[in-house]
Amino acid sequence: MKVVAMAGGLGSQMFKYAFYLNIKNNNHDECYIDTAPYDKIAMWNGYELKHIFGIEAPDFRSFYSAKQIQQLIDFPGSYRLFAMNLMHEKAPSEPLIYYDHGQRGKYSDYYSVLGKLRRKAREVKKNCWDGRIHKEDCHIERYPKDYLKESGNIYYDEFNHTSDEYFRGMKERLIQEFDFPEFMDKNNKTISQKMLQEESVAIHVRRGDHMYDNGDLFGSGYFNKSVRYVKSNINNPIFYVFSDEIHWCKDNLGELGLNEQDEIYFVDWNTQLESYRDMQLMTYCKHNIIAISSFSWWGYYLSKHKKDKIVCAPKGYWFEVGSHF
Repeated sequence: MKVVAMAGGLGSQMFKYAFYLNIKNNNHDECYIDTAPYDKIAMWNGYELKHIFGIEAPDFRSFYSAKQIQQLIDFPGSYRLFAMNLMHEKAPSEPLIYYDHGQRGKYSDYYSVLGKLRRKAREVKKNCWDGRIHKEDCHIERYPKDYLKESGNIYYDEFNHTSDEYFRGMKERLIQEFDFPEFMDKNNKTISQKMLQEESVAIHVRRGDHMYDNGDLFGSGYFNKSVRYVKSNINNPIFYVFSDEIHWCKDNLGELGLNEQDEIYFVDWNTQLESYRDMQLMTYCKHNIIAISSFSWWGYYLSKHKKDKIVCAPKGYWFEVGSHF
């Protein structure tokens, strides 16, 4: 049995689902997603793959009783442990392991002092060491080469990517899976067609809850360098700015490498449950300047433009993307 925890916002869910599909396609074991984390933990708009894309996947949450669901709500941070306990009950003789940010652990060690120390060490490594590796532009191997053939029961939690490495070769399938609903409103209909006919450039500015990593992009001049690169390589670029703090962007054009002489559109009408429309619009843009955000990565990855495309990404993130600054 293989279970992939679903967590985070839309972009993270799409990464995890793509990883789940790769596991499922290369494994004879039962494979599930696990949406239990959304029962209590308030993450953006909750689990979105079903209502946006109509995705139906076997959900490990369906095995929980009403009492267990209530316990999950009362102790929201324990969803991984709840899931592993149930996996162990269903197959007590099978080895059970888990991956936490790509780090392997054994269920049998979970309650031990040594197990707790290992998890603490992984947390320190994630917060300190991994960050330095990213900034040095080095690739991090999260799983062993034969991870698709690993036997036993496995719970995958908080899987974060820096490329399509763990679902490479599945792009056409993912384009089908992540098929956005048609635009129904005038704003999105009009501007999406405009984007297709010009040198449109999507700029994603992630602030708000992700300033702990995206904050460095402003001090390093990432957006200035990216916009300068775009302007030096294409004629008459039209910029479309997407952000969770769109008013900040309007007031700080210089921080983004833009000025009042540029043709700029601030996309500010897709909100709440319609926020995913921003990602959809990004796929219509010919060029992409992406943030440290899986949301904008998918806007690039699912792009309708394949040729003569400029993609800019922060140095140390999103490997195998065109230009890093």
